[in-house]
Formats: sequence, structure tokens, C-alpha cells
Amino acid sequence: MSDGVKTYAFSELLNHPRKPGTDSIIEEGILKKNSLMVIGGPPKSYKSFISNTIAIDLVVGRHLFTATRSEHGRHSHAFDVRSPQKVLIFEQEIGEDDMEDRIKPVFEILSPEQQDRVRNGLYTHSLDHRLQLDKVEGVSLIAKEIEAVKPSVVIFDPLIEFHTSDENNTQAMATVLRNLDLLREEYKFAVIINHHEGKETTVKRYGGDRLRGNSVIYGKGDTFLTLRVANRNASMIACEFTVRRGRPIKPFLLKLSPITMRADFLDWGKEKKRDIETNKEIPIQ
Repeated sequence: MSDGVKTYAFSELLNHPRKPGTDSIIEEGILKKNSLMVIGGPPKSYKSFISNTIAIDLVVGRHLFTATRSEHGRHSHAFDVRSPQKVLIFEQEIGEDDMEDRIKPVFEILSPEQQDRVRNGLYTHSLDHRLQLDKVEGVSLIAKEIEAVKPSVVIFDPLIEFHTSDENNTQAMATVLRNLDLLREEYKFAVIINHHEGKETTVKRYGGDRLRGNSVIYGKGDTFLTLRVANRNASMIACEFTVRRGRPIKPFLLKLSPITMRADFLDWGKEKKRDIETNKEIPIQ
């Protein structure tokens, strides 16, 4: 053993003392304390609505997207949030008025107790383009806001608006993510970032590997939630989690409500389409 690093026999590994700061925020390995989650998808795939829904569920402390499982006739929650969290959203696209318009409908259907949690646990900071992860001054301003709020989860929406670097440049993007790492290490919060996918290529790519820009983003992330619009008229979104610290999770469908402006669980598995000749349902790949 050297400097506190130990070789474990499996008999010792079982029930060994766990390091502080590695507990789950969202179960099933989706989001742990101080981890990085990336929500990716093409433009107009409802990434902001998905991250707003996640923020509300984190603050309220309920299972994500109200998702459930049914096994052997028994129903249970999926994607449980372990306890209510404090969330700070940095967003650079719509501003305070539209943020209020997006969050207020779901706030109004919550119970009085849940509304209190949202009043005291959800913070937003909009359209402040001084906040840049590749600039010393920008990182300092981000740190100032985080220090004031003391959130357990911080959302950046979208990542491209928090730097001016070339996303295809490995060194530049490593600097962006390293500064994000330093903030996480200093203030002990988990990060969720919204990020666009790159253009389609002749090489088939899956999950987080479809993200736009340098592969350093894919290499850094702990969890990836990839989105694709399954039916725009019905506001149905096909979703897939890729988790590095948990068991594989089946793809699932969400439906965005035009009334509450939140995305809720619809069904497990990929969406279906009908073969014109046989009239049979087939999965969309």
C-alpha cells in the first residue's frame, strides 16, 4: 500500500468504506455527486425542455420524468432522485421572461410543499455572455455565482455559448472542460450540459459519440442522454441513456406536454413505425 492506495481482495472490497462525494443524486448511475452528464441531440430536439424537467425533478426530489417500470406485475419508480437538490441553471438562449414562461406552468401544478422547494431550490441566470469557461474572467464570474447559490447541480445550456473556442480543437476543448473540472472540485457540484450533435457521417456513431466537436467531450462525460424527435406533431422524444457507472438502461420515450411544458415518461423501448407493405410495426433504428 502506498499513500493511502490499497490493493483489495474481493472479500475486502465487499462493503468497503466508500469515499465521500460519490453518492448518487439520480439512481442507476445516472448522476453522482461531482459527476458530468451531457444531454445531446440535433437542433430542436427539446434539450432545454428536457433539462428543465430534470431540474424540477431534482429540486422536488422525485423520480425523473415520472418514469416507472413494471416487472412481474409489480410497479416501481425508475430513475429515482435520492433527495431534493439545489439546482442552478445557467442559460444563454432565451432570457428571464421565457424561462419564467417555461417553468411557471409546471410549477403551478405542484403541491404547496413542492412549490416551496422550487421557490427555495431552483436558481436561474440568463443571457450573461461574460460567463466563459475558456476565459479567466468568465470562470471567476461563474465561480462567484456558484459560491453564492451553493448548488448541488449546475446546468449549462447550451455548452457552445459558454466558450469561444474551436470545438474541433482538442487542446481548446480540454481547457474548457478542465476549467469546469476545477469548478466542480472546488465547489462540489454535479454538472449537466446541453450540447448539439455533429453532422451525420458515413461512419455510424452512437450515443455520446455523436456529439459535435472534439471527442474530449465524449471522453470526459460520465453519463449521456441522447435525444431524437420521434414525432414532432405529438412532441414525442426518443431517449437513450449511456452510463459509465451503472447498468445499461433501455431506451425510452418521453412526451412533452404543451400545457405544463415538461417531458414525462411515455413508454420503454424504441418507437415503432408501420411497414407499408405488411402493415406490421417495426422498430425505428
